[in-house]
Amino acid sequence: MNRTVAVGMLFLTAGCGYHFGHALERSEISVAVFDNLTERRHHELDLTRQLIRELAHAGVKVDPKAAVELRGEIVEIGLPALAESQTDEVLVGAFSVTVRCRLVEKGSGKVLWEESASGRGTFTDLRGKPVEAARQEAFRQVGSKIAARFDARW
Repeated sequence: MNRTVAVGMLFLTAGCGYHFGHALERSEISVAVFDNLTERRHHELDLTRQLIRELAHAGVKVDPKAAVELRGEIVEIGLPALAESQTDEVLVGAFSVTVRCRLVEKGSGKVLWEESASGRGTFTDLRGKPVEAARQEAFRQVGSKIAARFDARW
């Protein structure tokens, strides 16, 4: 009878999505400052801070001592002008950013998942929305998309 109960418990736990030997604390991660592969520098810290805010909002605890680390890099930044004045002043435009990120086990270096995320924000000085607001909106979108991946229990 004990063997039957043990086999039954094994099937029950296997049916719940639990895998022996693969238990990771998924509610805590470490986040490294993202690298920037573009020529437009000085966005790395702001993007990383926004990502940490979005992760916290999703209920993920960011802890430098966590067993897994989120790493990434900015691979593209766009700042196209949609309209310019006669003095070459940008009146309407957009700020876009694309990042590539991966979740890595610190000890083994094993990549648990890898994906890209993009965000875009528009700006127009004529209506009081500066380029900085567009940049923050793009960063928020990227952070939200990455944080949603953690909600899905990767």
